[in-house]
Formats: sequence, C-alpha cells, structure tokens
Amino acid sequence: MFQQAGIVTATEYMLRLRSSAAIQQVMNDLLEVEHRLLADVVSNAYLDTPYSTSLREILQESFSSALDDLIGDPNVIPCNYLEQLKSHLSDPDMTRLRTQHIELLLGKKKLHALSEAVGLQEQWRANFEERRSSTLGRIMLEVVRDRANAAETLFSWAKTRSLSWKYYLALLHVVAVAIDSDRVEIVRLKGILKDLFTKVVEVGDFETFLILMVSGREICISNEKVLGNYSAWYKATIGEMSYRIKKDQFVHVVELMTRLIGLEKDPEVLKVHINISVNTPPKCMELIVNYKQLCRAQLAKLLNEKTREDVSMECETSIVIDDD
Repeated sequence: MFQQAGIVTATEYMLRLRSSAAIQQVMNDLLEVEHRLLADVVSNAYLDTPYSTSLREILQESFSSALDDLIGDPNVIPCNYLEQLKSHLSDPDMTRLRTQHIELLLGKKKLHALSEAVGLQEQWRANFEERRSSTLGRIMLEVVRDRANAAETLFSWAKTRSLSWKYYLALLHVVAVAIDSDRVEIVRLKGILKDLFTKVVEVGDFETFLILMVSGREICISNEKVLGNYSAWYKATIGEMSYRIKKDQFVHVVELMTRLIGLEKDPEVLKVHINISVNTPPKCMELIVNYKQLCRAQLAKLLNEKTREDVSMECETSIVIDDD
C-alpha cells in the first residue's frame, strides 16, 4: 500500500528494520504473497548502490532459510516464488536469482561424501521424483530453466568437491530430463564429461573419476537422448578408451575402476561393467579379466544381501494363526 502511494518502497522499508526477526517476518510475507514487493528488493540488491550489499545479505539469509524450511516440508511455502517473480524482474536479474538458488542448494548440509553418492543415486533420484510437484520441486525445476547456466554452475561447484552431492545430482537430473533434442546442449554436456575424463587420465585423481561416473550415470538414466543409455556411454568412455590414451594411463584408469567396485550398490550398473567389452593395449587383458571377476563378486554379494533382506521381510510380515 505504502509503495503504491509513493510513500516508501519495499526496499526502503526493509532497510529501516533493525531486528533480524522483523526482517525475516517481512521476508516471509514477501516470499508467500507479496512478490511484486519482493521483486523491488531483489532488483535493488543487484544495483551498485551503498545499500545493495545489505540487501544481498538479507536475501541470501532469507532464501537460505526458505530452502531449509522447504527441505523439511516441501510445501511449507504455498507457491513457487521464483515463478511469480519472472513477470516483475529482468532476464539478467532472474538469471542471478536462479544461480543464487542453485548455489544455496549445493551449499546445504554435506551429509554424504562423494563416495557414498555412488550407492545413493537411485534413492536420491526417486526422492526427487516424489517431490517434483511440490513447491521445492517446482523451485528446482525453475532454477535450471537456463540449462547452460545451470550446467556451468553445477560442474564448477563439483570441481570444489565441497558441496551437497544429493542436490548436485538432483539438479543435474532435472537439467538432463529437460533436454529434448537441443544439439547445442547435448554437445555441451558431452564436452564437459569429455573434459572430466581427460582430467582423470592426466591427473589420475579418484574423486574426479567418481564425479565423472556419477555425472555420466545421472545423465544417462535421466535422458537417453543426451548420451545414450548407460551401456552405450560406458562403452564409448571406458570400453574404447585404449584407442585414445597411453598404456600406462589405461592401467591407472583400470585401477580407479577397481577402487570403485566396492562402492557399487546397483546390480544393473555392475551387469553393464561385466558385459561391456573393454579393448585393451598389449599385455593388459588380465587387468580387465580380474576387474570383471571383482565386479561379479560384488554383484553376487549384492544379490545375496537382497535375498536375505527379502526373506527377513517375509518372516516379519508372516502371520501365524493357531487353531484352538
């Protein structure tokens, strides 16, 4: 009302508040219903003014708190405020806002190491799909609408290795699903993964190898139009790598592949690794034979564990009725 009357803008009112609790209460109202007023604060935060830093700090804290609330309850905020802001903000401001939200999600509690992400990918993907239509899910869909910017942000953060791998993979999943037949976007993602493989070969770093593998799997399983299915991507990346790299590099990549086996929890992934042939340099066939034997052993272990779990569940749900 005051802003419409030209008495005070939302930005001016916000800057007059001294209590962090009062600021948060006003921001909650803006996030839920007053999106035009929120747009005023956002657009002023991106200007080069004496108070823009203060506004950016307010927005950073408020958006982070809102995402924390949504992670706890995906519908605690009734609407997707990013969607509502699009009609009030310029394209550059929306890009900044989307990037800020991607980075806030990636910066959430790092509950799982990258090595754990290998075995949790399938579960995390299912969790996101369950929440896709929630407010949190719609916000995640919105923040990757500029897919080039989203991919660049995701892989830049992955290089730091200090991030929430759960939200990295969830957002990468959303990016991959959204790609239809855009040749430019497909080439971009292929190029990013090719660069990751080159880094693995040159540096020989296990964590970079893990980033390559979980990223490739997420994209393949999310949308086969991008890289093909996982079997095709694995064959092109690993099965035919001997044509592109030196023998000593090949040996080291196989060593990294072998370290990965114990982290695998998906039988279908192991079946791909067992069944896809790997072309080898001279005198390296035994390495691949041993690698596949270890994959078979891990597969057998997982299948045995699943059998025991199934039997245990059957025993727990059985009902015995005594005849009197």
